[in-house]
Amino acid sequence: MFESGIYDIDPSLLENVIAMSSSDSVYIGGALLQHPQELTYSGDIRRILGNIGRPGRAFLIPPVDPMIR
Repeated sequence: MFESGIYDIDPSLLENVIAMSSSDSVYIGGALLQHPQELTYSGDIRRILGNIGRPGRAFLIPPVDPMIR
């Protein structure tokens, strides 16, 4: 339920989510904040102060087909 206390989202619906923005916080997987060779706990979620400039909740997902060379 994170900070809201009212939104109960089924974790299976968040399979591709890499971060979530809520009010003045961004919750992000710890593995995305460390060097790729470092071992991390898969359930590590970190809170970073800040937002993405949008009100409410925002779920950040990676692109399905990234434009890379």
